[in-house]
Amino acid sequence: STVLTEGVICFLKEFPGIKLEIIYKTVDELLELLRERKVDFVLSYKPLCDAPDIDSMPLFENTLALVVSKEHPLAGRKDIKLQELVGKTLLLPSKGLQARTMLDRLTEKEGIELHSSLELNETNILLQMVATGHYATILSTSAVFGKTRFKAIPLNEPGNIMEASLLRLKGAYQKTAAKEFINILLETDAVKRRLINMFE
Repeated sequence: STVLTEGVICFLKEFPGIKLEIIYKTVDELLELLRERKVDFVLSYKPLCDAPDIDSMPLFENTLALVVSKEHPLAGRKDIKLQELVGKTLLLPSKGLQARTMLDRLTEKEGIELHSSLELNETNILLQMVATGHYATILSTSAVFGKTRFKAIPLNEPGNIMEASLLRLKGAYQKTAAKEFINILLETDAVKRRLINMFE
């Protein structure tokens, strides 16, 4: 959302006569809209399943992390293993969201099951609950990028890499306005800063 917000502000200043429509959905739903040519492009993580009809332009790499408030007992950790979270009560993103899909892959690979007392498809509400200091969730590090109230503790698991990407339909006509918006997104500070270090 930081990348998108910065990009939208820049775009509207430069092209005030063009109307934008931004849709928030799961990546599967967005890819379906892309295939139906109802959206010009998708800003998401690269699909974990094969999508040969989709072009993916990498923006930055990201990882899943245990997200806690700065006051949480685990906030001092540099990283954490999934096995250490077994038996702990977590708030988790709903199935269908990319972070949850990635988490399910990692837990299945390790043969473990995590317990959740709440599952939500709304990241902001998850973070509001985590901010109380009583809860922890698992999200991508970008979910709390620039938010000083939280600590993102990377999951120390092999294969824990998510590629934030701009997704386009192969061979589809690209509007000039969409091309300009993409160029602006690629030049945002929010993208460039993430290429330096996600955890400092």
